[in-house]
Amino acid sequence: MIIRKANKKDVENIITVIKESVLGTHQELYPKRDIEETLNNYTKEKVLKYIKESDYFVVEDNGEIIGCVLVKENKMRSLYVLPSHMGKGLGKKLVLKAEDCVREKEYEKIWLWASLVAHDFYKHMGYKDIKDIPNEDGLVLHIEMEKYL
Repeated sequence: MIIRKANKKDVENIITVIKESVLGTHQELYPKRDIEETLNNYTKEKVLKYIKESDYFVVEDNGEIIGCVLVKENKMRSLYVLPSHMGKGLGKKLVLKAEDCVREKEYEKIWLWASLVAHDFYKHMGYKDIKDIPNEDGLVLHIEMEKYL
């Protein structure tokens, strides 16, 4: 198992990881419209742009991409792991990789918008709540969090 920078050949597999992760974890907590909006944000064109313009990492196991995380400046985004591989420490490894990336850029802190699904995970990783992020209907579906490095 390795964590490496994503490349353009990984786009389809990254989209699959994101789709399976969101559909496997978000359906009981999020309105259908918000799930669709999240999934629609990961088109081939957007993922390719993210790969070109940001630090996008994937976890690869036996040639299969099973997780990903995106780092842009000092923001961590798009941390996803296939549901079949959750609970094995991959999310933690991806967070540590993202933190190392931000540290190398000499930022003092990293921040993110945690989903309700991942909020406790990030708290366990040392992140602190900043503010709630509501959707257009006023439902809190994300929490802005930060961690000093």
